[in-house]
Amino acid sequence: MEQVNIGTEGTRARIIETLFSRRYLEVKAGKVEVTKIGYCIAEVLSTFFKELTSVELTRKFEEYINNIRFNRVKRESVLNEAKKTIDKLIENFKKSLYDIGVILSKSLNIIPVNRKCIICDNEAVVDKPALCKYHLLAYEKLIKHYWIWRKAFESLDWINYLKKIIRLKSSCGKWVREVAQAIYERKIDVDLSSIMLNNQ
Repeated sequence: MEQVNIGTEGTRARIIETLFSRRYLEVKAGKVEVTKIGYCIAEVLSTFFKELTSVELTRKFEEYINNIRFNRVKRESVLNEAKKTIDKLIENFKKSLYDIGVILSKSLNIIPVNRKCIICDNEAVVDKPALCKYHLLAYEKLIKHYWIWRKAFESLDWINYLKKIIRLKSSCGKWVREVAQAIYERKIDVDLSSIMLNNQ
């Protein structure tokens, strides 16, 4: 929020407190991590309520509030605009209720999934390797970046690359590290020869 210049220190602090109190964030080993329900809620919001999570909407209403403060606009007109926005979101929620329920239920293991990710309990979106959408994206990034690293450091082999990724705690995402660990532990087979052909 600070990077895109929305909110204040006070509102940002309250938002972070709320994320912790709702268990969307937690501290593990001294680091803040998004919980399973946190990822699930983020997925629902980004899939069904893009406008609600947009910087533009927040900025628009912050501007409205400033305009009210300086008597450039009447409070009632801003409230009417807010009501229209909320009504639209509620209507969208009603239309998407079933799909939202399925996503939440699968993510929280309330209803079974057909295939589980071999790294986590989320639903696998591909069979080989059986990965959820987060780990699949991480897998693709891991493969892609190996070839970038390999071009930069010609002597870097696959195993040493995986070891480096596993050790990177801050600049490498959790999902990527988990995939690297799974490949390193041979839970996921990677055919580097076929990948090499695609990256030459």
